[in-house]
Amino acid sequence: MSRPGLPSLDSLSTKELIQLHRSTLSELFRRNVVRTMNAPQGDWAEYLVAQAYDGKMAPNSEKSWDVETADGRKLQVKSRVLDPDNVGSNGTSPFRSWNFSAAVIVLFDSEDLSVLSASEIPVTAIQELSTYRAHTNGHVFRPTKANLEHGADVTDLLRRTADSLGG
Repeated sequence: MSRPGLPSLDSLSTKELIQLHRSTLSELFRRNVVRTMNAPQGDWAEYLVAQAYDGKMAPNSEKSWDVETADGRKLQVKSRVLDPDNVGSNGTSPFRSWNFSAAVIVLFDSEDLSVLSASEIPVTAIQELSTYRAHTNGHVFRPTKANLEHGADVTDLLRRTADSLGG
């Protein structure tokens, strides 16, 4: 569906729509219209993981996990956009419960939300490597190279999944 004077979006692939959204968000940020560059990477990461693992997404109100895999494992998905010009805090959003099998940590490129890296890390490793933050009442995981090595590298799987969505 398109509006007069705007390009038609229905001919774009999902991946192209995500990239267009990211470009639009970058421009709105530059113009000081929005204050963060976060949306929609969380939903995009969950969607990619669900597709890659042939799983189903949790209901919106589920607090402990985001994707149930075809073999019944529960995955918590956390993502970060890595902006080389604004490194700041690179911790995930807080983990507030541990009722999942593993976390899939997805790191995205700041320009187009392409997958830079992804790792599936067992919940026990996430618990050990996370730091409790009282002000958020949760545990924050820092996706450093050393921490990500505690899991299985699933970067290629998520990249192939994103590529299969077009673009």
